[in-house]
Amino acid sequence: MPKCLLYARVSTEKQAQKDLSIPAQIKAMRDFAEKQNFKVVGEYIDEGKSAKTINRPQLKRLLERCKKDKIDVVLVHKIDRLARNLVDHATIKALLKQRGIKLVSVVEKFEDSVAGQLVENIMASIAEFYSANLGEEVKKGLREKLRRGEFPGRPPFGYKIVRDKNNRPDIIRVPEKADLVKMIFDMYATGDHSLISISKRLFSTGVQTKSGRRLSAQRILNILTGRFYIGKMVWAGKEYPGKHKPIVSKKLFYRVQGILRERGRLKEKSSKHKFLLRELAYCKTCGRKLTAERHPRGDYYRCIRPHDAEKCSERYIPVKLLEGQLEALYERLQPPIKALKAVKMLLETKNEERLNKAKKKVGRLKKLISQTEAKAINLADQLVAGNITPETYKKMSERYAKTIRITQEELSTLDRSIKKGLDFIDKCIAISSCLFKLHSVFNLDQKRTLARAVFKGIFCQRRQIVGVEFNPPFGYLLDKTAKGLFKERPAGAVINFKPNITN
Repeated sequence: MPKCLLYARVSTEKQAQKDLSIPAQIKAMRDFAEKQNFKVVGEYIDEGKSAKTINRPQLKRLLERCKKDKIDVVLVHKIDRLARNLVDHATIKALLKQRGIKLVSVVEKFEDSVAGQLVENIMASIAEFYSANLGEEVKKGLREKLRRGEFPGRPPFGYKIVRDKNNRPDIIRVPEKADLVKMIFDMYATGDHSLISISKRLFSTGVQTKSGRRLSAQRILNILTGRFYIGKMVWAGKEYPGKHKPIVSKKLFYRVQGILRERGRLKEKSSKHKFLLRELAYCKTCGRKLTAERHPRGDYYRCIRPHDAEKCSERYIPVKLLEGQLEALYERLQPPIKALKAVKMLLETKNEERLNKAKKKVGRLKKLISQTEAKAINLADQLVAGNITPETYKKMSERYAKTIRITQEELSTLDRSIKKGLDFIDKCIAISSCLFKLHSVFNLDQKRTLARAVFKGIFCQRRQIVGVEFNPPFGYLLDKTAKGLFKERPAGAVINFKPNITN
């Protein structure tokens, strides 16, 4: 039985204190090891240490043990748990390979072939890209809002968004619509009504869509299963307590869920099928995101249409057709070497300018911290001398402490930014020059990661990809080439990289 070591970590001290993700990582790895018939002989956990260095105590102990003992496998949950720096990743992998130890990821399936090693190496590079990507900061901001009980999206029927005195968004009930939601729950809770009969009853009293039609049965079902109405928020599959006022009681809500379940209206949700372009593709005609759906006659992408919004004129797009076009696009996105060198020089110049500005700001932030710390010391002296009251001391010291904390966080962010060397640009150039090859050897999860690293949005019209928006710095590298592919054409013209795929 192969001997296996487990390694898990959380990215920051804040996460470590909250004990986020570690139990889930360990459980997933133990389950995986059991299925693979690995014998777990050690578990190593790093909490709150830098993700950008191999000088993590538990990781160092794991590597030391690999040197001394007979170990066959090092198991991680995701490759970025081990290292988010390509150099560190390569160093660790080389050390393990010298001793015949296999590095295995629960999530990413890597092979020992040349192609598999290429995939693993590039995935480590993309993990580093995500570590630097602003999009991750946006996601953190969304999670923080949810933890505060604030819903980051559009509230459901019965609620609206208003601004409080501090201009912060607040979700409140709309009385007449909230009453209608309560009525729908009350009617269904009697057991005497179906979704259709409720829709008909509402229509007879004048409740209809903007187009003058009855509310659909699906619309009624969405209301009856909406946990938002009992004060809960569901986002990205997780539930959070909300600050908004519920419209129905939990007792009424769960009574309705029981009736829905008895009637077979509540089906166990299976995990979503992972489509390559979900959350990335947009309809150019209506501007909405495309969602993907499975269908016996073939999976397809379509526009996401909010309730009561006008239906888009665009036809559904077969998944194979659209994803085949992305593959064909990758094949054509081959910037000339000469152009890449010119872009690299431009990026190096811009990077140098950015670093100079960042270093100047670091100096200002350090000065601000020193000045604030001096004020805090002086404040304590004033309290001892009896020149200020304890209340004033408490108020002012809290203000100074907050200033220092916020400034230190900003300083830490800048320090990380400065440490990102130009090798990151080299990696992006390497990825840009072999997109088609990477896409060809990647599995679906890796293809999704690659697409999200390169593209900010992919725009579709007339069942074709008609435009793209790149994430930085890929925009500098690929934008000119892409514009050559997306020249203005007469309506209905076939784009020049459309693949030969039967609809």
